[in-house]
Amino acid sequence: MKKIIISIFGIFIFGCAAPVPYQPTILKSKTEAEKTVRRIILEQPRPYAPVEIQINDEYLQIFYNDTRKNLVSGGVTTVPIVDTIYFDSINAIELYKKRTFFILIKDKDNNARLYVFPRSAEIGKLFIDAMSTLVGIYNNK
Repeated sequence: MKKIIISIFGIFIFGCAAPVPYQPTILKSKTEAEKTVRRIILEQPRPYAPVEIQINDEYLQIFYNDTRKNLVSGGVTTVPIVDTIYFDSINAIELYKKRTFFILIKDKDNNARLYVFPRSAEIGKLFIDAMSTLVGIYNNK
């Protein structure tokens, strides 16, 4: 249900967004890149903020909690959701601006895999630098 809502939100909000041209700069260290990606993703606005992020040599895993109402008991349950993005499947990391800035990570089939909402263009560009560094490091192994 959450993915459907995000997809509909993406169509309406991002439909007329303008791309911000940017060529990434590779960061000096893998550790710096990992810390930057982790920090910026965890700083997302509340509806999009994950609970945890794990980065390893092959992929980025983002853990979310989704609350759902149980129709049988009437209670609310928390369902963990894990989104895994393999570095070798990333095709593009693009910065856009509509009312606010957002970053779209696309896979090799040109499908949207992740939206990231930085507070400013500078933070967005730093995120693109860090992700490009990780994708380059892990794809060159």
